Amino acid sequence: MGEELLEIPYFNWGWSFVISAASTRKELAYLFALFAVTPAMSTLAVRQPDGFFDPFRHEHYSDPGVEAAYSKSFLEVHRAALKRAIPDFYLKGQSEYFQTLGRGLDKALQGEVSPKMALTRVAQQWQLITSRVGRERQIQRWARLRAKYPAEAHRLLREIA
Repeated sequence: MGEELLEIPYFNWGWSFVISAASTRKELAYLFALFAVTPAMSTLAVRQPDGFFDPFRHEHYSDPGVEAAYSKSFLEVHRAALKRAIPDFYLKGQSEYFQTLGRGLDKALQGEVSPKMALTRVAQQWQLITSRVGRERQIQRWARLRAKYPAEAHRLLREIA
């Protein structure tokens, strides 16, 4: 247990539509976002040779224009990888968690502390972050995120839990 290597793709880039709280046309912005990701409109964007989006809808993988922009072999590999991919770490405080981990790893790599001590400190700081952003809400967010992980990741996560 704990020795098995899990090889899964990680796609952490994507487009997000954001509507400013100060917008006087929130509903229009929301409707535009819905329109932009429809099969017809998103396929037009994905077809562009310089790319606005990578394929993300099942319609994109069978579209001749998308195939011309990306190639059939790329689309086959991309689609297979997406089926096994884990989602980005979308939790409140995401960047703070990652910065804390980065600092801890850096201290261990520089020899300032042992790897075990570095990770112990990271875990303690993560507990503080979690408490500050709201533990119960964070547990709910993590459960929703974790539910999107592929089956193999679920199996390994159950083994270490």
